[in-house]
Amino acid sequence: MRPVRIHRTAAQEAVEAAAWYELQRPGLGTEFASAIQAAFELLEGEISPLLPMSGAAGRRNVMRLMLRRFPYDIVVVDRGNDILVLAVAHHSRRPGYWRDRQSASQIQDAGHSELYPVTVRAQEIKVNPVRYAIVIENAGSNYSAYVPDLPGCIATGETVAEPERLIREAIEFHLEGLRADGTPIPPPSSRVDYVEVAA
Repeated sequence: MRPVRIHRTAAQEAVEAAAWYELQRPGLGTEFASAIQAAFELLEGEISPLLPMSGAAGRRNVMRLMLRRFPYDIVVVDRGNDILVLAVAHHSRRPGYWRDRQSASQIQDAGHSELYPVTVRAQEIKVNPVRYAIVIENAGSNYSAYVPDLPGCIATGETVAEPERLIREAIEFHLEGLRADGTPIPPPSSRVDYVEVAA
């Protein structure tokens, strides 16, 4: 059994994907994390269902393990003494976006800051829902909602309840677009409060 290690950016991809799935349905993020853990355990075995990558990547021993239920590939490179997970890649991502991580495949020191033992990192996948502050304004003829932490993420409606409902869908769509582009998900940092003053 060879050790399996994961690139830091690939670990973050798994974390963000699990959080996104948890937003879609409570418990789904946990199921995704379990699927990732099961894939890692397969990689640790002597025989795993790896598919070769095409082109230059394949010639560098880069392969992929497809998740059965979720549209993700675990992209790995066989380094002889161990297996390095380069990416947890959604099928909609640009092919080969992870190529700049291949330089890490030459690193033999397991303690390098870019690499983690997969058995430790997989246990750190969190699926807690992300909570973003929203602001709903009366725009005169309608109501609008926006997210201070996600510029450009807005929703409008004729009543207060309508943009409040639509902004949830807008946030999910916005995060999905950021993830597809490989852009880091902004952490929630804004807070909403009230101040009482004499009127």
